Amino acid sequence: MREAGLKEGVSYVKRSDGGHLPSPAAASRDVVIAAPLRGVHVVCLRPAADNRALATRLRRDGASVRHVAPWRIELSNDPDQRARLRAALDAAQCVFTSPNAVRAAARLADLPTMRARAWGVGAGTAAVLRQHGVRAPGHPEVQANSEGVLELDVWSGRPDRVGLVTAPGGRDLIEPGLRARGWRVLRADVYRRHALPLGEAERGRLRALPSPRWLVVTSAEAWRIVGDAFAVAPAGWQVLAGSARMAAMLREEGMQAVHAADGASPADLHEALRHHALHTGFR
Repeated sequence: MREAGLKEGVSYVKRSDGGHLPSPAAASRDVVIAAPLRGVHVVCLRPAADNRALATRLRRDGASVRHVAPWRIELSNDPDQRARLRAALDAAQCVFTSPNAVRAAARLADLPTMRARAWGVGAGTAAVLRQHGVRAPGHPEVQANSEGVLELDVWSGRPDRVGLVTAPGGRDLIEPGLRARGWRVLRADVYRRHALPLGEAERGRLRALPSPRWLVVTSAEAWRIVGDAFAVAPAGWQVLAGSARMAAMLREEGMQAVHAADGASPADLHEALRHHALHTGFR
C-alpha cells in the first residue's frame, strides 16, 4: 500500500528520519514541468505595453522575453478623424481592431455613450473596451483575428452601417470583407504608427541570442518594418505566428521553422509555446 502523501508513478528515496523525497530524476522532471520554458529566449514583435499579458505568462514559465517595438503610436487628433469617429460610434455595429484603437478612441470621444454595438477583434480588445465603460462588447470566440471578425454571425443579418475604428496599415481584410457583405463601412483612423526600424546594435543583440530562440509575430505591418533583421538569417529561429495566414506569409518570406498558434491572444500564443516545450521540444 502506498504511504499517504506519496504520488502514484513517482519514484522516491527514503530519508534517514523515515520520510521520503522524490528521486533526483523525478525532482528534475517536476522542475521541467513547472518551468517548461526555462532557458528559452522569446522575441515579440510588439511594444512592451501591448504585450504585457503574454510576457507575464512566458516569464512565469521561465522564459526570457525581449520586446522589439516596430513603431510608436501617435493620436490622430484632427477635426476630420474626430467627425469620422463620431459617425462610426453612431453606426449599428462598431469594430475596434486593437486595444490601441480603443485607447485612442477613448481620448477623442465618450465611448460609454456610443450607440453602436461594440466588437473587439479579440478578447483583449474587448477587455479594454470594458475598462473604458463600454457595456458587453463582443468578440470572436475562436479566432482572434480579421478572419474571426468576419465570421461573426452579426454580419449575416440585414446590412446596415458599421463603424471601423482602426489605424492606417492595420487589419486590411475587415473593411473589404464587410463591404462584400453589403455593409456600409464608416472608417475612423484614430491613431498612426510611426515606424521604428532596428538599429545595428539591436540587430547584433538579437543575432547573439542563443538557442532555443523563438520569434512571435502577430502583425504583418510589424514584420514589414523589422522582419528583414530575421529573414536575412533565419537559421536557428523558431517562429510562432498568430494565424495560419501569418504563418504562410512568413514562409513566403523565407523563414524556415514556422508554427501557427490557434490565435493571436496571449493565451493562444502562450499555449502554443508550452505545447512545443512539453510535447515536441525546442530542438
